[in-house]
Amino acid sequence: MRLKREVTIGLLTTKAMRDNYIYSNNRANLFRCKVPLSGAEQLFVVNGKVQDSDNSYSLVVEKGCTLPNIQQVIYVRNIDSNIAIREIDGVPVEDSRLKDMLKLDCESNILMKEGSNAKLLFCSHTLSMDEFETDELVNITLERDANLDLIIMQNEHNKAHHRADYKISLDANSTLTMTFLSLHGGEITNNIEVNMIGEHANCQLKGLCLADKEQSMSTNVKLNHLVPNCYSNQLFKNILDDSSSTNFFGRIYVAKDAQKSEALQANHNLILCDKAKVKTKPQLEIYADDVICNHGATIGKINEDELFYMRSRGITLHEAKILQLLSFTSDITNSITTDALKERLNLLVEKRLRGEFSNNNNCSKNCC
Repeated sequence: MRLKREVTIGLLTTKAMRDNYIYSNNRANLFRCKVPLSGAEQLFVVNGKVQDSDNSYSLVVEKGCTLPNIQQVIYVRNIDSNIAIREIDGVPVEDSRLKDMLKLDCESNILMKEGSNAKLLFCSHTLSMDEFETDELVNITLERDANLDLIIMQNEHNKAHHRADYKISLDANSTLTMTFLSLHGGEITNNIEVNMIGEHANCQLKGLCLADKEQSMSTNVKLNHLVPNCYSNQLFKNILDDSSSTNFFGRIYVAKDAQKSEALQANHNLILCDKAKVKTKPQLEIYADDVICNHGATIGKINEDELFYMRSRGITLHEAKILQLLSFTSDITNSITTDALKERLNLLVEKRLRGEFSNNNNCSKNCC
């Protein structure tokens, strides 16, 4: 039975989520994500299942309800410590269960009913150096006048492969603000499909990828304006070092009847090493004649004139580069509306840019 004006998450209500930090019964392996804020309500999803249940993550915010606190959902990939690689006559042999545990198909669902409001923070982590393969489907539905602010922080180790498909539907006067922060991961692919099915729907998509070593990060967006008077804005930024690579494919589709649509799209890339590779392809597919649409992409390097100016003021070369990188990322991180969360995520981005995570490249938790 669902209580009125209370959020149902899996089998747990928000009241049951408080102080829910432990992801397993083994306290020796206690894990705490260091992003959480004071007052945030947290839930662990371990290998696709809500902690201590057999259910996938599902959130329903009832009509007219507003979640009082940020809901943090911590997605954890882990391997049973009893399952490992053994040796037979000196030859490594994997337990047959290991491969099954490394591959995961999972699904999450978010339903924002009419006039509801919520702020969510999704964090992805790996707790061992196994080569995890995660294929995730996230269904997001916003009914009329609903508002959702969703931040997705991806921080897995460099052997992990994570593909996430986001299927999003926005009804009339709804607003979705979605921010991706991809700090770590061997191969990360975010596929985002948004269908704007009600007039005056508003969609804000932002993303920041920080890639080095051999990391590969891809963002694919299909944003469909299907009715008149809708607004969308996309801003995705990438910083690449070493032999890393990023791919951006973005398509804005405006249907014939979707007059008075406004759609903006930009992808900006900063390359720190000649070996890094960027592929970017923003696209417009417009069938209406009374619209405002633009798109663009840039690929560049650190500004040498700005470096010279800062060095002439006594700033070291290393620090001058860091300041430029932080300036490049600021319009993504500073758009976060919760001040305490903005401060924490800005700190994580700065640590990543300063190489503090990369120095612990073999740490599965990446010291978040």
